[in-house]
Amino acid sequence: MGVNNRAVRNLRNSLVLSSQQKSFIYGTMLGDGSIIGNQNNKQKNYRLQIAHSIKQKELVLWKYEILKKFVIKSPSYRKINNSLVFRTISHPQITEIYNFFYKNSKKVLPSNIEDILKDKLSLAVWFMDDGGIARYSGKIQGYYLNTQSFNLKENQKLVRLFEKAYGLKVYILKNKGNHRLYFGSQARNLFRQLIVDRIIPSLNYKIIGTQI
Repeated sequence: MGVNNRAVRNLRNSLVLSSQQKSFIYGTMLGDGSIIGNQNNKQKNYRLQIAHSIKQKELVLWKYEILKKFVIKSPSYRKINNSLVFRTISHPQITEIYNFFYKNSKKVLPSNIEDILKDKLSLAVWFMDDGGIARYSGKIQGYYLNTQSFNLKENQKLVRLFEKAYGLKVYILKNKGNHRLYFGSQARNLFRQLIVDRIIPSLNYKIIGTQI
């Protein structure tokens, strides 16, 4: 189905992102989500792309359910990288989000990041995409947020904003030449409380160490 045919234009004009959908998109854009252009779209709007390993099938399907009104084709399998992928239609509101998250075609920390971090759904989605558990001797010592795609100054800003928003003491650790955030003994329990109720069952291993 062509992206500019009448049915899709009518669909685009009829849809408005809900607050939940916006929170979700902000969270996944901090994580693995990407917003791409469409050369055939004369309106020059952008669309969201979701792609995960087939091992994260439940996460893809959960994301699809949130956005399915904006999606024409259900998630499809890509053999070349063993992944599941879906894309939304192009939409002005997604274009607005693109302008928050991209500068010179490179993903950056958005200017509204302070508000995003205060949204627990956004935070949970980000963690499901890019979070991980830190163990020592079988015990949970803390949590990682893999923020290596952001530069050091951006990571330092995140540290300040987590402390401002929640009083969390977050550290920056070097990782393969880049940096990521670490929620250690002073922050792990509160951080878990903020997001645990919003983590889907198949990803509970990331936050409580056990898959449901």
